Amino acid sequence: MGNGIFGGRNDDEEEEAAEQKALGKWRPELIGHGAVTVKKKSQATGEDRDLAVSIDSDDQGSDSSVSQMEEEKEVVRAEVEAEDEIHEDKASQHEGSHREAAGSDSEDGFDPEEEAATKRDEARRRKKIIVRMEFEPLLSLHEPLGATVEEPAEIFSVGKGGKRNKRLEEAALEDANVTYRAKSKAAAERLMEMGLEECSLAELAIGEDPNELRFALEQSKRFVVDDDLWVEKTLVQKVMDVMETDDDIVPMTRVLNKLGESSEAAVRLAVRDSLGELKIRFANDIEHIERVDPEEEQRAKREQEKVQRAKEKMEKKKELQKRSRRKRGKKGEEEQEAESESSDEDGGPEDVADKKALAFRRLQVQIKIEEFLKAYTRGQNLVKINAKGRRYARRVYVDTSKRALVIQGANGPKFFPFASMKEVDLETRTTKEGRVETIVICAIEKDGRIVKELTLAFPDQSKAPFSVEVVVGSDVSPQPARVTRSSLYREDDFELGHSQVWGSWYDTVAEQWGYACCRKLNRSERCTEGTAQAVQELEEGGDLEAGAPACLDDLQPRSSFEEAELFALRWLQAVLREWRRQPDASARFGRVQLEEAERSLAPLLQTLQASCRSFWKGEEVHVWSVGHNKWIKNGRVLGVKETSEGGRAVGSVLVSFEADSKPSRKWVSPANTASVLRKAAQVKVLREDLDKIARIAALCADREYHAASQAYLELTVGHGRWHEDLSVKGITGCAKAPRNGFKVKKDSDGLLESVEGMQYMLCFATPPCAGRRV
Repeated sequence: MGNGIFGGRNDDEEEEAAEQKALGKWRPELIGHGAVTVKKKSQATGEDRDLAVSIDSDDQGSDSSVSQMEEEKEVVRAEVEAEDEIHEDKASQHEGSHREAAGSDSEDGFDPEEEAATKRDEARRRKKIIVRMEFEPLLSLHEPLGATVEEPAEIFSVGKGGKRNKRLEEAALEDANVTYRAKSKAAAERLMEMGLEECSLAELAIGEDPNELRFALEQSKRFVVDDDLWVEKTLVQKVMDVMETDDDIVPMTRVLNKLGESSEAAVRLAVRDSLGELKIRFANDIEHIERVDPEEEQRAKREQEKVQRAKEKMEKKKELQKRSRRKRGKKGEEEQEAESESSDEDGGPEDVADKKALAFRRLQVQIKIEEFLKAYTRGQNLVKINAKGRRYARRVYVDTSKRALVIQGANGPKFFPFASMKEVDLETRTTKEGRVETIVICAIEKDGRIVKELTLAFPDQSKAPFSVEVVVGSDVSPQPARVTRSSLYREDDFELGHSQVWGSWYDTVAEQWGYACCRKLNRSERCTEGTAQAVQELEEGGDLEAGAPACLDDLQPRSSFEEAELFALRWLQAVLREWRRQPDASARFGRVQLEEAERSLAPLLQTLQASCRSFWKGEEVHVWSVGHNKWIKNGRVLGVKETSEGGRAVGSVLVSFEADSKPSRKWVSPANTASVLRKAAQVKVLREDLDKIARIAALCADREYHAASQAYLELTVGHGRWHEDLSVKGITGCAKAPRNGFKVKKDSDGLLESVEGMQYMLCFATPPCAGRRV
């Protein structure tokens, strides 16, 4: 880079002076400067040779490499020389006037005291501030590991038990790949159901975190997600789609013909990136692509390795037995190794799981470091900001040999070791032009003090947190806000079975506080309101509504319900309770919208209750009276037996009615409910519509929302037919429409729409006298 574009050495000096002035914001802790000066004097003699080398390297211009360490040595040397010159000037003042006259003749107007004062001011201006800080180590792990790792390089070192660690790493990586393949397969099936080649990430992330789904899709190499969060198929997924329509083994030429523009080299690269699902085979000198099951192959491989290890262990045991016969009472090195291996093999499942997790975390850290080095080895164009706010375009890259961040400046590269980057601040600013950029501020530390403040501006907001996370070793992503709770007092803390808190009721007679639920004044007594209510419900037969799920997690699967209407009813009740239970539902939708939804669903709930064969507490029924030989239409269900306690069958219904103005009640067994009881509400809904409602509930319970939407359209709109192909491109009002448009295919022709059908129907439409003169 040229010197005339970004400024010369004077700009660097001004920048360094301004940076030293801005170091006060780190809130330093000053240490005596005298001890540091003595230490510098002791080091100055041994560093003269290095300082001379650094001065010679400065004369070479931009072709030389001036490091930050050499700049520090120059500052130390300047301070030492300034103090030495002060002592020499004081000694020279006691010499004779002859030498002073000679000195004045040789140097016109030279004042030693003035120059010494100038040097003292310069040394005072360049004096560094000493601080004490403690930070996280370089490239530390995002999550704590089971084993303590002091240096990041030790993560990848292979020590004792290397073969076993390698097997654990391979197993952990394969488990992760299984998860990635499952999520990518589900995404491919969803795209195939919708008939789209690309869609937004939000449409695929149903019931899971979009960031986790994006990471899984990108790791599977089947999809790519752009900055607009649109998911597109890669060549790997396109080859998978071809393999779905054909056999498991397809010739390479057929795959190339179906893909069209893809080259053979690109297809080979896609096979390599398929995580072991695709392999290239040769049969009769013809190249084929075979689709295999990686899990089955890994399982077979592990079994084979296990058998092989067992054989080796048995052979080693026999060999040790032979040696032990020769040398009794002694254990050789081979026997100790065999015992150590057997102890490792016999480890508990928790130990194996911890080692497996540790190996997987090592792989994750290695992947993150490789991505960082891959990006910064080639270099990144960033903006460096000095203390005065001046901006300079710089090329920033990583030197792996020196373990440092290198900034290519106007006067050559400058090195900033990662070990010296201790304090890092991350903030987002808006420029004068209205652009949003992320600022990273690094405090460069040396010998326990801050010597420089490095400020870099990242135009891409995603690159800055990733770089800081790798260098510092901590997660800088924003964490979700948490509601703070007081640790001194907990609100609504119900004790001893009470539904109200202590002090919710005041007895004016006793002039004491108590519980409003049971009117108890003694705080140590248990609540009796819940027990009395339970006894009363048991006498009345219980409440069927008590068996309704409190949330969606408690909902039983569809197969456990005999009636489809009952499952749909239970699902609606669980959804409504889930809305009421979640505190953030009111913030997202509003209490008015939720109440409106409940009012809209009330007729559907009544319809489902009336269509079910089961009975509900409080439901109006007609009771058949044998004595009166007629239906008594003022009956009401008091309860339904849920347990077999009391000698009554499960499902027995307790009803109350009035005959001849006399209130009566009786139990109806499950065998007689069909002949004795009937529902008062009349259902005017077709059975086909009830089945569709139950199907929507079952699909929603299985989180198949797209299929549930199709069933809802079928219930409300019905079936429609597309008689011709329709291509829609450009801007549409559909949120699910891809950016490049979409195409609606023509529905298949029916019997009467075929050529033979139309000719057959034309015979009926033509009159018999057509073509004949009358």
